[in-house]
Amino acid sequence: MQAIDLFAHGVDINIAARLLKVSRKTLRAYYLDFRDRLSAPEFSRWHRANAALVQITNAEEIALIKAAMLELLAECHAQDTCYRNYRAGRRASPICKSCPLHGKFTGPEQDSEAAAQMNHLRAFYHALNIYAEEDRDPVSLLRARLIHMVTLATVAQHSRRLVSGQFDPRQKTFLSFGTFREALVRHLLEHE
Repeated sequence: MQAIDLFAHGVDINIAARLLKVSRKTLRAYYLDFRDRLSAPEFSRWHRANAALVQITNAEEIALIKAAMLELLAECHAQDTCYRNYRAGRRASPICKSCPLHGKFTGPEQDSEAAAQMNHLRAFYHALNIYAEEDRDPVSLLRARLIHMVTLATVAQHSRRLVSGQFDPRQKTFLSFGTFREALVRHLLEHE
């Protein structure tokens, strides 16, 4: 239960491992297991990754568009050097000339927005202290990481905080921490 709470609060795995008195490797495995469960249908209310595109009604077109977009973003996400240079202050713009996002959207502003979103995702995983995951293909890794980040942001946005700063587990509204925690525990029990 404590590992779920730390996961939902986005606590760095090194800190969480010390708090729970387990190894970093064990806690990383817990976090990745919890994260991978978020793509199950019962968690879609928190991330909406399976939502339809409003202007397109053909299911095949929706699948093709989402797959192409994820592939493009995954190519960017896999090129970590741009982000490291940007974070270190060696680059003024979040997008570099070799970026696969360059020129793919309606203008340079949208290219930069997409690159900035990839950098937010990288920063989120940097803060968690989770880096390479060589055993995953870039598209499924990006999808899992996006779902993870959006889910935790949604939980945080819709949850009341206690005086301690932690989310209130007694609040059971539609998108709150209490509801999310219950859903994750239920999923762990039903799908070992």
